Amino acid sequence: MSTKLQLANYIITLDDSEITINNVAATWKVEISILSPRYQLLAYMVNTPEMHKILGGYCQLNYLIADNPFIDKQYMDDFILSYTECAKRHNARMKQQAKEDKVKTPKVK
Repeated sequence: MSTKLQLANYIITLDDSEITINNVAATWKVEISILSPRYQLLAYMVNTPEMHKILGGYCQLNYLIADNPFIDKQYMDDFILSYTECAKRHNARMKQQAKEDKVKTPKVK
């Protein structure tokens, strides 16, 4: 059984083996296998209306990145820098969470 969802200019199809994201014009497509770590997160987002705004942004970002880097090297550089800063923030949050979890977890002897 598959679930189909349209968010703005993107059609997302979720089935038991993959998620596909197409633009409405059918000139661009991404396939995400169930083997990908992203599959479960995206499946959750498809099935959770509160997540549709974020999922729509994910679709748009993938489209923009896939189709536009060839026209402007500065665009590619800016995106890579933005991604690097995002990864740094994520890593810092994960380290902070690990520290907080360590404090909360009683030591077992």
